[in-house]
Amino acid sequence: MEFRVPTAWNPSHFIGISQSKSEVSQQVNTHTLTLSEFNFKLEQVKVCTPKLNAMSNTWRPLEIASRVPELREKFAEQFAEAIKAGEYDSRDLDRLKDDLPFAKCFIRSFSENGDMEAPVKNVDSVFRFRKEMGVNDLKADSFPKEFEERKVLYWNGVDKGQRKILTFRVARHKKGQQIPEMKKFIAWYFEEHHKAAPGTRIVLVFDFTDAGITNMDLDITKFIISCLSNYFPSICGYILLFEMPWLLSSVWKVIRSWLDAEQKKKIIMAKKADVKNYIADDQLEAHMK
Repeated sequence: MEFRVPTAWNPSHFIGISQSKSEVSQQVNTHTLTLSEFNFKLEQVKVCTPKLNAMSNTWRPLEIASRVPELREKFAEQFAEAIKAGEYDSRDLDRLKDDLPFAKCFIRSFSENGDMEAPVKNVDSVFRFRKEMGVNDLKADSFPKEFEERKVLYWNGVDKGQRKILTFRVARHKKGQQIPEMKKFIAWYFEEHHKAAPGTRIVLVFDFTDAGITNMDLDITKFIISCLSNYFPSICGYILLFEMPWLLSSVWKVIRSWLDAEQKKKIIMAKKADVKNYIADDQLEAHMK
């Protein structure tokens, strides 16, 4: 027996799937897999996405695209005075007008409630943040060389859903040091991805290996979460906390108090014993195996 699957197999199509295999097979109509191959891939999807149901969108891509003119019109109307007063970077205004994938990100982030008011307000929030941080002018040479040399923040592989992994090595960050510069450095990392592939989600790994209380910076952590949940819409797949020591659990209780219900659903705790549920062995760094 054969099941038909999409040309480009994308596990995220089946996040949180609860349908029978026969129901799934009716949804797709190109290329074929044997039953054993299909079962294998389906199990991979189930394993790597156990807590991610909240990340699926209730609007289809074409429906999101069709709402973009409304988003642009409502933003222009509601924030006309701010636009006239020059409170936003003109490059961001032009991008909202001309860049469809970028504009869709705002709608996709709030697609579950179907309301346009939240995306419009998010545009205002994002644009103010971008102008304050000077995001459009950030470049690789805008930061101290030691930031890259210490490898506090870096890209490393993909998860089982083929999302790029951005790792923050907590032990390599010292609380309270160079906070304004570090925030811009983090924003630049997010911006480079968001600009190249708007709407493509990533995984943020907080790697607590060898980290202690002197490394845990609430200000930086709150900033990262704000970027993922608000300032770079539709960028966050989920946040994985790897090997967080019990000494820092009380700190994370404080952080969780800042999060709304939807944000909390995107936080995953993992240790060496179960991190492979989310990231394949060949994508893990040596110390994570």
